[in-house]
This record gives sequence, C-alpha cells and structure tokens, in this order.
Amino acid sequence: MLALNDSTGSPVPICHSRTCSLDYDREMIETSGPSGPDRRYLPGYRGGSISGESLVVLEDEVNGITVLEWLRDGKQVSFAFTTEEQGGLILSGKMYIQRWNLTGDMNGVATYSFSGPIDGPLAIDKLDIVKPVYLSDLGGIRLPGCPDPYPVTVLWYDGTVIGVANNAAGVVSQFNNYPGNKYYKISATTSGCDFTMTIKWNAPARPNWIPAEQGNGLVIGLTGRVGDPGVIGVTGAVGDDDVIGPIETA
Repeated sequence: MLALNDSTGSPVPICHSRTCSLDYDREMIETSGPSGPDRRYLPGYRGGSISGESLVVLEDEVNGITVLEWLRDGKQVSFAFTTEEQGGLILSGKMYIQRWNLTGDMNGVATYSFSGPIDGPLAIDKLDIVKPVYLSDLGGIRLPGCPDPYPVTVLWYDGTVIGVANNAAGVVSQFNNYPGNKYYKISATTSGCDFTMTIKWNAPARPNWIPAEQGNGLVIGLTGRVGDPGVIGVTGAVGDDDVIGPIETA
C-alpha cells in the first residue's frame, strides 16, 4: 500500500491505487589500481524514485488533482510503502512530484499516473503488528461456550497439541511458551476468548485466531468446580475436591 501527503501531515493511503513502485539504487564508482585488470568499485551516492497509477476519485482525501497541485506548487511530499494498516514493514521518506499524466476515454474511468525522485534518506522500519485474535477451532470458528469454554486443549496452527488450559491465562502461557512459536505473543483481554496478538514484522502469516479444542483437561486445585484452577481429587466428578485427572465440563 502506498500512502502520500504533503510534508505538513502524515501520509494518507491512496485507496484507489492500481499500481505503485519504489526504485532505489546506489552509484558505483569504478576504480583501478596496480592489483590487476579486475574492476573494483567504491559505493557513491544513493537515491531512488516513486511512481504510481490510480483512479481519479475526487472524493479521496489524496486524489489525482491533489497530486497535480503538488507538482505545480513544487511541494515536498511524504510517502510510505506499508505491508499492513498498522505496523509491519514500512519504507518511508520525502519526494517531489516530477511527472503527472491523466488518461481517460469515453467509456472508461479516468486514471492518473505520477512519478518523482526521493528527496533525502529512505527510512526502513520493521515494526510489530498488533491485532485482536480469538479462541477458535482450526477452521477459525469461535469456540462454543465463549467467553468461558474452558477447559480447552490449545493447538498450534498445524494441529499440534500444545497443552491444556483451564482459563485465559493458561492459554497465554501455553501459546507463548510453545517452542515452535517464534513470531507470535498473546496477552489476555477482559473476555475469556479474546486476546491481543503481537506479530513480528517478518512472520510468515498473520493469524486471526488461536486454535483450540474443547474437552477434558488435567487440573489441580481446591474445590473441584469447573473453572477453578485449584482442583485435586480422585473421581473427576464436578464438585469432587479430591480429584487429580480429567475433570468433567458440565
């Protein structure tokens, strides 16, 4: 996603953009010496350009006429290439609009294109992605019984069993401490089935849920009531305060 704005504000997404590109290069200065006929180089100036094509939708906050006015007025423009709406990989900097073109026909929607040089450095930010997720089956369907479906078996996304959780805190502990989890961390919210997930910028996927299965769990506690994290006993019956093993869910 490409976002633009003049240097007085934050970049605004070009919502009707069709294509966009960022080109970046560095000059290489060829050198010679007594070491032999092989070419050698020293890095020189670096720079790049931004270009894009978009529909002319005048209601957009940043539209084709806005970009034309930036070119006419010689305004410096902020740009940002982003992989996510919030966080993720962000390439950003300043630029000038150097070229603008309007294209249309009798039966089509007008489009415009633009391009221009990057002015100054290119910033590369690798930010965590933070999003809400929920407890679900492997297909993404919210578990029945939410916000209190416990006890549950927490799963990984390939179906691997991680462990048993008797409450939301148990889900957080099992999920975050799973050895195969290298990109994701969750924290509990006020709902027993809803969590906040922090995802590393280079994670291979952006999941919307935490997979789990409802079922018997091994518990150790005090009263034997469902949801009590302190059940010790023998029979596994609800209310038995002398249970160690599977606890009934009803």
